[in-house]
Amino acid sequence: MFKGVIEKIGFTKMLVFILSIFFFFSIISTLLLYKNLYTPLGPHFAAAHMIVTELQDSLLLRTVAINIIFYLISATGVLLLGVLYSHRIAGPFIKVTRFAELIGKGRFDQRIHFRKKDAIHSLSAALNEMAKTYEGRCNKLSSNLDELGQRLNSLKSPYDNREQRDENIKKILELDKVISEDYRELIL
Repeated sequence: MFKGVIEKIGFTKMLVFILSIFFFFSIISTLLLYKNLYTPLGPHFAAAHMIVTELQDSLLLRTVAINIIFYLISATGVLLLGVLYSHRIAGPFIKVTRFAELIGKGRFDQRIHFRKKDAIHSLSAALNEMAKTYEGRCNKLSSNLDELGQRLNSLKSPYDNREQRDENIKKILELDKVISEDYRELIL
């Protein structure tokens, strides 16, 4: 029934993706380290000892360089995923907040739309329905107020007969009652 903001499947996929990136770059750094350090020793012990000494000197620097590159790439990837995923969560809430501000200002003609797979889609449908309902109520109230104004203006003009005047007063009282009910509905 209720779809969470962060779906369990989506979170699991993201976690597997991050771990995959970590292991992929771990393997890459291992292969690069092996490629940079592999040197055939040759038949002589002295030559082999000199090669091992050179490798020992450069081993630490190469390991640090490879790991720095690996961790920078991994951190950048995780940061990008975090930013993208947070925008998928925070973006709709910001959009709903702006929509609510417009509704609060009486802009009932505005609508909000999200993709059907967004967790907040059902909220947007309810907000759109609310805006549509209030827009209809405001339009009805406005037309009743216009009619009331016309009836009041007609009372100012001289009447030939009393029946027409009484009918206008009766209609004005009915409109006043309808407008009061509409206003109460709009507020509640």
